[in-house]
Amino acid sequence: MINSDYQKVTFKFEVSSTEGNLILRSRKDDPNRSEIILEESTDGKIFKPISFETFEGKYNLIYDIPNNPTERLYDLVEELKEEQLRYGNRFKEFGWFLRDTIKEIAQSRDTKRLNDIGNKLIEVVERREGLDIELPRLEAFLDLFEKHAYVKFYYYYQNECIRLEDAKNRIEEKSEELARSERKLSGRSKKLKRRISSLQGDFITHYNVATPLISDLLSKKEKQRFGIWKSINPYYTSDDDLNRIKAETIHYLNLFGSQIDKFQSDDSFRDANLIEKIIDSLREYENSSFTIPTIEVTIKELINILKQESQKNYALMSRYDNLNTVIEHLEDLKEVTGKFLNEVSEFREISAKGTELTEAYTESFYEEQSQLRSLSNELEDAKRKRDYFFRKCLSKDLPKKLLEQSSFKETIQKLPKNDELKPLLSLREKQIETKISALEEEIKEKREEIGSLDVYVEQYKREKEDLENQKPHKYEAYRPHLQELLQKTESVSQKLLNRYNNNIIRLMKRKIEKSEIETQDSLRKYLQEVSKYLAHRIGFFRHIDAIYKAKIVDLISGVIITEDDFTIHLADMGTGQSQSAYLLGLLNVKDDNRRIIALFDEIAMMDDSSLEPIYEKMRELYEAKRLLLGILVQKGKKIKTRSLCGV
Repeated sequence: MINSDYQKVTFKFEVSSTEGNLILRSRKDDPNRSEIILEESTDGKIFKPISFETFEGKYNLIYDIPNNPTERLYDLVEELKEEQLRYGNRFKEFGWFLRDTIKEIAQSRDTKRLNDIGNKLIEVVERREGLDIELPRLEAFLDLFEKHAYVKFYYYYQNECIRLEDAKNRIEEKSEELARSERKLSGRSKKLKRRISSLQGDFITHYNVATPLISDLLSKKEKQRFGIWKSINPYYTSDDDLNRIKAETIHYLNLFGSQIDKFQSDDSFRDANLIEKIIDSLREYENSSFTIPTIEVTIKELINILKQESQKNYALMSRYDNLNTVIEHLEDLKEVTGKFLNEVSEFREISAKGTELTEAYTESFYEEQSQLRSLSNELEDAKRKRDYFFRKCLSKDLPKKLLEQSSFKETIQKLPKNDELKPLLSLREKQIETKISALEEEIKEKREEIGSLDVYVEQYKREKEDLENQKPHKYEAYRPHLQELLQKTESVSQKLLNRYNNNIIRLMKRKIEKSEIETQDSLRKYLQEVSKYLAHRIGFFRHIDAIYKAKIVDLISGVIITEDDFTIHLADMGTGQSQSAYLLGLLNVKDDNRRIIALFDEIAMMDDSSLEPIYEKMRELYEAKRLLLGILVQKGKKIKTRSLCGV
């Protein structure tokens, strides 16, 4: 009647209470305009315009056209969903009010806040003074650490270049000798030679990886025996060399294994390992704004605190990792050495049987050429790193002449000593680089912290001065209670707007499985309350020839359980009876004190028995002065009206 082009009409519609003192009327004066004027009179004489919001707050307008009644029980769920959102938003708005009030208290002269600001100002100033002392010490430590580390690695790679050059020369000499050989090996010898070459490659790899690890992990008194290990040339080994390596491998496995056992029984290691695990478990929530009660820090701040504590154990945990790494390579080296000895022994036996060694030596020539290419690459890497650390040493103001003409021992003696450096310098190259980066980051963070602390000092000073000049807020004494109420309000709001809203949407979309209800206690309890709510809304209803009172309406199972525990399947209910139950649900609003205007159109599918509960409910609401207007319309051949309330 408002928007249809072919319904350009005017109308005046009026509803009044039995006493005649309450009158609602609406009218449309211009057929070409959609404006409707809605007015209300509370004395039957004077009419005042009423807004939609005011109307909705005072009157419950129920309009419905019955269709597919069983399915429309979900409309009651939709209504519950809207109520949940409405109350959720009310709690949310109340939370805003509480937050604003707490903010007002905080901005007024809050004695507790004033004391807190004073204490924080003292803490910030003390922290700032501490950083003024700590930062120069840390910068000096990093500078000395870099000098020691760069000198160590420069000389290490310098020696590596010499060692690799020597190994390369030996292989080239051997390759030249093999190139002159024209003998051929048998097929079996050829396969055996390839296996030996592969084992030698594995041997070289594990030996080269394990050597620097062993060197860094050994104490001074154990360094002397390490000379046996270092005397081996992995690129050219005899049986004696392999047997010595095998014996030394077992020795270092026992040595480092006992050190691992000591680590695992050490309380410091257990604490350090626990801190690492805690940090890993908290990383998922690092960006959360949640503040941990009692200690009043965020999860990110807690992680930073634990990181600072973890840095104290950096060398300890790194040494533990290095021990595990070297043990893995020693185990592999032990196995490869055994196989290597066996294969070489077998190869010699075959070689002694005939003149077929020529082919094996020829094959070996190509293998040696492959090793030469690998060795050349290693030598290039060593030279590149040597030059890199040479430049690093120069960047730390170490004299070029000293580096080029002095030994490692002579150079290191010219650097200041520091006991804190000893455990760090025993780490591997990557670990030392990581530690240097961590120290640089720590220095950067402390410089930034100094800037932030300066800002906080000024901020706290101004806030302290402002608070001292303000009067206390009238609700200052209730602040703890307001904080507690805010937490509870936000919790309820979150449940209504998120968890419960998600539950009811899934219920409406039929996406809740019975298996979920059995395993999720909170979901099961929520759906139980929804079932009770739907039963409360339906109240008494007719099924076949009897009247029942609903106790539970389970939409997932598709049943209604009555007060006397009789189970009725929704699919078994007649169309009119199902519609009757649904309309009763719309009318059964005991907790809503608004006056009701109920309009039900096209109820032709309902017979007298299914309509009778609707009549009874309307009479009940009318007698309780809650029903202002109730109309049911059913299509018929003749116009016929009936008073529902006997008047």
